[in-house]
Amino acid sequence: MHWNRTVLETILQHADRHYSHFALTFSNGQIPYPEGSFDGWLALGSERYFSGKGDHDFEHLGKFASDSKRKIFGYLSYELTAQLEPGIKPLATLPYRVPTMHFFEPSFLIPQSDWEWFAGTLPAPTSRPDERPLKIRQHSNPSEYYKAVSKLKKHIALGDIYETNYCISFSGKGLIDPVAVFCDLMEVSPMPFSALYKCQDFYILSASPERYLKKTGNTLISQPIKGTVAANKDERVLFSEKERSENVMIVDLVRNDLSKICTGGSVQVEELCGIYKLPGLFQMISTIKGTLDSGKDWTEAIKATFPMGSMTGAPKSRAVLYTELLESQHRALFSGALGYIDPTNDFD
Repeated sequence: MHWNRTVLETILQHADRHYSHFALTFSNGQIPYPEGSFDGWLALGSERYFSGKGDHDFEHLGKFASDSKRKIFGYLSYELTAQLEPGIKPLATLPYRVPTMHFFEPSFLIPQSDWEWFAGTLPAPTSRPDERPLKIRQHSNPSEYYKAVSKLKKHIALGDIYETNYCISFSGKGLIDPVAVFCDLMEVSPMPFSALYKCQDFYILSASPERYLKKTGNTLISQPIKGTVAANKDERVLFSEKERSENVMIVDLVRNDLSKICTGGSVQVEELCGIYKLPGLFQMISTIKGTLDSGKDWTEAIKATFPMGSMTGAPKSRAVLYTELLESQHRALFSGALGYIDPTNDFD
């Protein structure tokens, strides 16, 4: 189904006005993606919800999911790293009052195939409310940036790490309409793992090209991305030594993570450094699969692989530690994960 802005805006305006919780997962249906993209769902209202407290959150999530009668929707904050990696100290106060994780069981669940019908039962979308443009500021200056990069390069030279993903952050103050901005975003960048998520007074807007982890039956699928160029460039540059070596390093990291919770010999690279054209971009995507050990709970698959290697580096534990020390702001929701979990404990 190709997406229609009027339909999307109609159902999202209704969701935003009438529900404290809603989630929309979305792919425009025109993007070929290995192992498929997000299923399209509109989840409305909350029968019940669960917020992480910063301690044993994965165990609590497992209990919440097992008590749910339908698909649940939610996110995992990058700050869960403190519960998974030794040496990372948990935050006393998370940025933006964001829980470490949040999931809800919706009151109503509408598949993408029914969105057009549902939109036809609702009032037409209204014009966007008054907005004040965001005033964006960067949280690190050039001097701080170069100093941090210099330290990371020394760690690489010493062999402490082989690859790292160092991030700088921005924030803004203003007044925007999340629904309208999300629809604008979909016109510019309709990615395979797009989502709009509302939890009471905050929103997540996502146009992600990357799958962190999918579980179907006992099969686990991880698809790290390393290697990105604009679509107007020659895609052969993705086969440069630098781009390919970055991708291969993270594939090795993912294989190692999956081997901790998969049956022996089952972890295989289905595709190495595949080239895929997404809106405006060529992406280098690798696909790794493994069979979850029958003695392992599904939450252990997430604990063994989170946070995703493509956003951390290798070895993961050291890369996470160094970026935690050097980045100017905590990542919070950025480079966490968002998706849904079925009553069968399959997830994406």
